Amino acid sequence: MPIVVSLSNAVTNGDIISRAMRLSGSLAGGETLDASQAADGLVALNSMLEVWALEKLMLFKFETIAFKPVTNSFTIGPTGDVVTLRPVEIQSAYRTSGGVDLPIDVISREQYESITLKGQASPTSAVYYKPEFPNGRVLCWPVNGVDTLNLTVQQPLLGFTSITDVMNLPPGYQETLTFNLAVTLAPEFNTEVSRTVMRQAMNTKRLIKTVNNEIPMLSVDPALSGGVSTQWWTPA
Repeated sequence: MPIVVSLSNAVTNGDIISRAMRLSGSLAGGETLDASQAADGLVALNSMLEVWALEKLMLFKFETIAFKPVTNSFTIGPTGDVVTLRPVEIQSAYRTSGGVDLPIDVISREQYESITLKGQASPTSAVYYKPEFPNGRVLCWPVNGVDTLNLTVQQPLLGFTSITDVMNLPPGYQETLTFNLAVTLAPEFNTEVSRTVMRQAMNTKRLIKTVNNEIPMLSVDPALSGGVSTQWWTPA
């Protein structure tokens, strides 16, 4: 199940599109969206969300998926072996064996390709995520078919089909979507946003990224630090 986040007031896509168009100068105060404007605004909103899906710090949905793989390769996505949203990437992983959780490395393509015995049967120690479409593919090494594999994945904001669709957003996202959509819409309607709108779009997006940024912990091998294990926090 997705991690539950505190939500701000729900708004419709139409609310965000209307305000964004007013901020961009393509809709006058008091005017309502016509069908053409609504359609154009929805396309622009979905296109912007699609681009944001590539920026992991703009994501706000994390889900931990539990699965018992019986082979070293399985798909994950809307029509995959594990049915869920197609992940952008795997954030972290661990396996559960006999009630004990044990960490698993998330490795790169190069690291996975360097493994010579990919079909080896033993407890999983590493996973590699291949972002195929429409389903991503998870490659495990090794695999025993007994332990439960737990993957914490990052998932994108979804696209929408109607301006009446309701958005339940964490605090700050409504303002970020609105001002950035205003910037996105301006060229389509041959308008230009003010410096204030542009600055607010940049500032709100920066704040969202700051909040979503997890500061990793670095460690130093005891052999390199006189036998003392050292750890500290550093910005990503």
